[in-house]
Formats: sequence, structure tokens, C-alpha cells
Amino acid sequence: GQVTVLDVELNPLPSVTLTGQVLEAGSMNPIPNAMVRVANSQFQNDVLTDASGNFSIAPFFPGTYDIIAGKWGWVTDCNNTNIPGAGPIQIVLDKGYYDDFIFDFNWTVSGISNNDWERGDPIGTSSMGTPANPGDDVPNDCGPLCYVTDNGGGGPWDNDVDGGNTVLTSPVFDATLFMDPEVRYYRWFANTGNNGSGSPDDTMTVKLTNGTSTVTLETILPNTPGNSTWISKVYNIKSVIPPSSTMQLIVETADWGPIFNIVEGGLDLFEVNSAPLSTQSPPSREEVMTVYPNPSNHDFRLVLGAGVEWSEGRIEITDLAGRTVQRLSLRSGTDRYSAGATLAAGVYTAALILDGTLAGSVQIIKSR
Repeated sequence: GQVTVLDVELNPLPSVTLTGQVLEAGSMNPIPNAMVRVANSQFQNDVLTDASGNFSIAPFFPGTYDIIAGKWGWVTDCNNTNIPGAGPIQIVLDKGYYDDFIFDFNWTVSGISNNDWERGDPIGTSSMGTPANPGDDVPNDCGPLCYVTDNGGGGPWDNDVDGGNTVLTSPVFDATLFMDPEVRYYRWFANTGNNGSGSPDDTMTVKLTNGTSTVTLETILPNTPGNSTWISKVYNIKSVIPPSSTMQLIVETADWGPIFNIVEGGLDLFEVNSAPLSTQSPPSREEVMTVYPNPSNHDFRLVLGAGVEWSEGRIEITDLAGRTVQRLSLRSGTDRYSAGATLAAGVYTAALILDGTLAGSVQIIKSR
């Protein structure tokens, strides 16, 4: 029946001001207004770079963080590294288009359905044992986010597409930057009757426009193989439409009735991928993993061989004492990774580990 007041004295963690810069690979020009996230289980810091590509975070607590940087028109870089002090750290992005939706690059949503496309961590639903809304995004990309239709959870018929269409449109991209451009993406489509009854009759369409004309890449029907799973699609742009500097991807799904079925859509891991005209070609990919430049005074480009396959994969960089100083998780559809921007001068080993087994290693030299 007595109240005892206990005073607890807390000592603040030592903090610093972390500084860094985001640069374009090859030219090493600064990238203004790039999005940078430095986060772990305790702290998340989101900043934009200034006109010189610089950023700073204060207060910052040294430790192991995921460092993610991206901007539309460049390939998002996602690394896990130990940051022992104030930096500066250097992040180098490849020119190109990549969006796993960890950042908001301003895709637009239109249509007349009240159950629109949403960017978020998908909440899984199912009907009679068949998945409707996905429970996870595509594995091995950066972060848990994707675009899904009306991500409200509940029963499969509570927050699916009803009463019209919802259309997701990408920002404009320039396919003329690439010698032989390909558009790549993962899509999800589920179309079933309520509680197993009814005759599903809805579709998803994926289109590509060059600003003048529009072509349909695919029409997904209720009985299309692979429905209710993430399906990877790759299209050579030149084979379907003349490439232009004003291209967009358009994904539409709808349920017009009169019988409203369960309709759910998803999109993740969008890329426009090829060898850019303005950059130097990487080394031969006959080996399991190669690295360039090596030695390097900023970061290294680690390139996986053409035949490398994995369910779970990572790259671990260790120093001469065998201590892990950086760890990168492999992402589906990505064969180039940057690493080593924050390493001190010295000799390191980059090891490729696939499904728990060492597949190969490369010695790298960080110079100053």
C-alpha cells in the first residue's frame, strides 16, 4: 500500500554527426536530391542529398546499419555495414531504373474503384486455401514493400478490387539510354469466387507506352498459370515498341461486376536493365564473382557470374583478421552490388555464400 519512487539515472549514448555523399558510377558526379536511409532495429534516419550530393545525420550513433540510397533514374543501393564513426561515407549509384518500393518514387494511381493500388508491406489474405493478397513482397529485394491493391487485410473479399478499375502508372523513364533495353518486373494477380463459388471473369493488364503509342505486354486471366504467386516477367522493349525518352509502365486491374469476385493485384521489383551506353562494360562474367575496380579508393563493384543461382545468398567482406566488416544480402534479379565505400585502406576478402556454402571469393584492396 506504499508508493516508492525510484530514480534511475541514464547516460546518453555517444553520438556524432555522420556525413556522406551520393555519386554516380563512372562519372563520379554528385547526385542531388537522392534519398538516403541509414537504419537498424533501433534507429532510422531518412535524409535527402543537397545540390552537391552531400548529406548529414545528427545525432548519429555509430553501429551496424542498413545503408540504402536511391533516386529515380539510378539503381537503388542497399548495403549492411558497420559505421564506426562520423564518416564521411561514399555511396555510388549506377545509372538506370530500379524500384523495389523501399522509397516513394511517385508512381501514380488512377481509376474509379475505391480499392486502389497502395504502396506498403502486404497483408496476406486467402480464400479456401488459395492466396488472394500476397503476404510478403518479392524476396531478396531491399525492404518489405511493394504495390498491392487495397492493402487492408481482413477477409479476402473485404478489401479487394470492386466496382471499377485501379491503374498504377510508373514515372517516366528513358529507354534510349540503353543499347538493348529490357523492362523487368514481378506481378501478382488473384481472381477467385467468394468462398469458392461463382465464375471469376476479371483480368489484369500490363502495358508499355512510349508517349506516342501503347502496347499490351500481357493480359492475365483468372486461369493463367502462376496466379496467386509472384511471377517474374522480362520484355525486350525494342521487340514490342520503339524505345523513347518518355516511356511508362501501366498496370491495371478491375472488377466491373455484376458479380463481384475476389480480385487482388501486386507489383514489385521494377527494372529497366541493360548495359548503359555511357558506362564502361564490367569484366567478364565467366567466373562466379568478379570485382572492379580493384584496387579502389572509393567502392567496389561485385558482379555475379551469369549462371549463379541461389535461394538465400549473401556477400561477406572480411579483414585480414577474419572479422566481418560488411555483409550484403543478394537480391533476386540483381547481379551487381557495390561495397567497401566506408572501409579503411587495406586488404580484404569478399566471399560469395550461396545457400550456406562458400561459392567463391575475391581479394580486394582498398586504397586511399
